[in-house]
Amino acid sequence: MKSIVEQGWYDWWEYKGFFGSNNMNETFKESTKNFTMLAPPPNITGNLHIGHALTLSIQDAIVRWYRMSGYRVLWIPGTDHAGIGTQSVVERQLYKTKNLTRHDLGRENFINEVWKWRELHGNRIIEQMRRLGASLDWKNLYFTMDPPRSHAVTNAFVKLFNDGMIYRDTRLVNWCCELGTAISDIEVDYETVSKQTFLKIPGHKESIEFGVLHKFAYPVADSSSGLSELVVATTRIETILGDCAVAIHPDDPRYKSLHDKEVIHPLLNKRIPIVCDAELVDMQFATGVVKVTPGHDINDYACARRHQLPIINILNKDGTLNENCGIADLINKDRFEVRKDIINRLQSLGYYRGKDVNHEMRIAKCSRSGDIIEPLLQPQWYIKCKDMQLRALQDIENGKMQIQPSYHVEEWNRWLGNIQDWCISRQLWWGHPVPAYNLTYEGQESDEGLWFAATSLLEAEQFVKKYFQQNNIALQTNYVLKQDEDVLDTWFSSALLPFSSLNWKGDQNIPVRDAQGRKMSKSLGNVIDPLNVIEGVTLKEMHQTIHNSNLSNHEIEKSIKLLSREYPEGIKACGTDTLRFGLVNYTQQSKSDLTLIDRYILSRLSNTVTKCQLGFEKFELFESTKAVKDYIFEDLCGVYLEFIKPILYDNSENIDKKELWQSLVERCDNNVKLGTPESIMVSRYPKVADFESQKDCTVENDMKTILSVIHAARSLRQSNNIPLGQSLPFIIWSDDRDLLDNQGPIKKYFQDIRKFIKASEIRVIDDKLQDDSVKTLLTDSAVTLISTNLKVYVPMSSILEIKKSTDVNNGKNKVKTSSSDPSGISITENLSRLIKKYEKITNEIENLQGRIIKVEYLKKVPEKIKENDRKKLMLLIDQKNDLEKNIKLAQNMNEYIRS
Repeated sequence: MKSIVEQGWYDWWEYKGFFGSNNMNETFKESTKNFTMLAPPPNITGNLHIGHALTLSIQDAIVRWYRMSGYRVLWIPGTDHAGIGTQSVVERQLYKTKNLTRHDLGRENFINEVWKWRELHGNRIIEQMRRLGASLDWKNLYFTMDPPRSHAVTNAFVKLFNDGMIYRDTRLVNWCCELGTAISDIEVDYETVSKQTFLKIPGHKESIEFGVLHKFAYPVADSSSGLSELVVATTRIETILGDCAVAIHPDDPRYKSLHDKEVIHPLLNKRIPIVCDAELVDMQFATGVVKVTPGHDINDYACARRHQLPIINILNKDGTLNENCGIADLINKDRFEVRKDIINRLQSLGYYRGKDVNHEMRIAKCSRSGDIIEPLLQPQWYIKCKDMQLRALQDIENGKMQIQPSYHVEEWNRWLGNIQDWCISRQLWWGHPVPAYNLTYEGQESDEGLWFAATSLLEAEQFVKKYFQQNNIALQTNYVLKQDEDVLDTWFSSALLPFSSLNWKGDQNIPVRDAQGRKMSKSLGNVIDPLNVIEGVTLKEMHQTIHNSNLSNHEIEKSIKLLSREYPEGIKACGTDTLRFGLVNYTQQSKSDLTLIDRYILSRLSNTVTKCQLGFEKFELFESTKAVKDYIFEDLCGVYLEFIKPILYDNSENIDKKELWQSLVERCDNNVKLGTPESIMVSRYPKVADFESQKDCTVENDMKTILSVIHAARSLRQSNNIPLGQSLPFIIWSDDRDLLDNQGPIKKYFQDIRKFIKASEIRVIDDKLQDDSVKTLLTDSAVTLISTNLKVYVPMSSILEIKKSTDVNNGKNKVKTSSSDPSGISITENLSRLIKKYEKITNEIENLQGRIIKVEYLKKVPEKIKENDRKKLMLLIDQKNDLEKNIKLAQNMNEYIRS
């Protein structure tokens, strides 16, 4: 058997026979609940990055918590075929390595190349997931284009089509000419320019001009109106050839005489109507006249629908002009390249009116290719979403479905608030083929005949014959039945994963921002392979990975600079657990035989278990990691280990040195027997109830007092250059009877305090019982203020004795005043520090006193704040008095040194 590290934690779990079997119930008898979760399938466009590792770490923590809490857990892994992303990556790789396009290969050969890519990178991704220690159910591993998932997609489409939920329509879509497909709204990026700007666009050698508003005139057809022309302004003058009207505002007084009139197209010499449209036209913008091009603008498209205008598409799918443009010389020329030609023609005819080069505009770009989005009229497949939208909103509102954490409900409602029917077809080669077949007849002019959804061509033929019979149509031999060449949007198959990942095949009804703050993206070259963090990687190796990628030379250069700046020495190996803990933490939860420190650390453990439980319950795992981190660094390492060092260094065989998790189970309450399993992996999750009796607020408060005394004593040592190896007498002063009670923390844990501050003796003085000799002793002692009720002193005479003894031992006659004194800061430096602190506190007292005597303060400030200010002032005054004393003592020390 492989080692646990080599095989991954999940494989070890599966080897032991606990995952997905009845052994879970044998281990946890109370297990009657199931928990199933999908791991979001990563795209096969490359390797996992840190963002994926974060998601896996969070989900793995949740899964393990449920599993250890007695649930039967199923966590399903898989990868997504990522249609548009994968096709783009493979196309770039082909062109970069072989100077070939997909059209050079043909559809079948190109698809074979994509499958090769999937075999290479899909397996790599799975290996990364295993190495991250994710406890996934690998037996149920899926790929969104494997046979079971493909079967589910096909059946789901057919079912939805037959139920009237899927339909075909010709509408404006976001079209990427570079990719040759429609894309969704979320795949559109926007860039704003405020003036004339030239941008580099894929497929064009020259940069393209933006931020310019062109003006030209339409001659008015009827001269009796009193106006000879209407001037319009547009950023896309090349679309003039698709204009079907001009629009004015019905209330614009300038154009009242033009209602129901016409203008003459300046280039096509045809009449088009003037329409009144208050929704489209802003009277205050430019001339208050708008050209209407419904085939290439979403707002114009809506206007055309309102006025029953013809909708003309003048572009081919590659962005060149088609025969509908009306000018033979421009057919098959690129949309941007014809701009100059259009302007020249308008100028020669006297209709061009110049341009504004300081026009702000918002440019829509394809996030995949960088090409300019073209609104294009295309037939596509759609899913009706209105009923599902209402159902989804209502189910949350009436509690049938829950979203956790609950604050995401607002985002849910916002996302679904203005939803439209979903365009599910894409004009790609890689993806699930649309299982729809078009029935046409030989000689038929229209490409859009009847459509039949079917799982195969044979089934489609049966549907056609049935259609002929039902409509009393003689069986014709001249019909053509052809499957749609489009594929389905990746999200169509992804949306089915909650069912298809559990081997549902559609046979039943379907229920209806890195160091720069940027999103991690392979296209930006700013991703980090989680294995590089686990195992470590040199900067040179990181650079080589970028060079081997599909990025352009410009993108490679940027990525190399970024990596060199962020990781000048590469990445040091930190291991799987450190990576996962760090990632989750980033998403910003009878004792008579025990010593005080044992009781303290168990109480803090109880507090940590409670916080972790709450973090999991709220799905805010950063609260859980923060609780664990605070416990380990502050309580366990910062306090507990310091206190038990003498025990750890004791070689006595009678000392029980078990510190690991296995020993904690012996402290659980209510006779809960976790047993001593071989690993925490096969134990159930700690319950809050198991540790409730360990919670002891009194012990924690006592420990807080003791730690404050220890820190105060160490501060006195440091400021007076007394090393920890030298014992000192200390005085603990208080006027709080509870602190000084025999059961209070000072006397109760007297020996612990003495040991940790290395005290030759400790005197505990009650302020109410001190005599004149005690007052004199305190006056001649250095002091550290803990609170107005608690102070720690060291007699200056004892400090001087230690200094004299040190000098004699070193063969010196004077106390060392150099700042290089190995025992700490010099006395001169200490005096300077005390004076600065005294001046600072004096200023704070004056400012606070000046504020609290103002009339506005007395009238308006709440009583609670006034009380806090009074306490603060008392503490500052005490600090000032103690500093005066320490300064005087330090000055006396200096006099002694100079004498």
